Amino acid sequence: MKGGSCKDAFVAWEACVDKAKETDEDFVEVCYEATSALRDCMLKDPEYYGPMTGESEDDDDGESAKGEGEIAPAAVASEG
Repeated sequence: MKGGSCKDAFVAWEACVDKAKETDEDFVEVCYEATSALRDCMLKDPEYYGPMTGESEDDDDGESAKGEGEIAPAAVASEG
């Protein structure tokens, strides 16, 4: 994640998640804006992030099997 064009968005998201976990807050709710910014950034760079978002430039119709624009949560959370 940190090797791509969304490094800054990922670092901000990761910091938000870490802070929320430290304070026993729901990171999904607290980090909604950071998650949205990371998702939007990742969708703008399908060549690098396509495998993590389910999008790829090779899709015939521009849609993935997961659904348009959907990021697999485990892919974002497990990358570092």
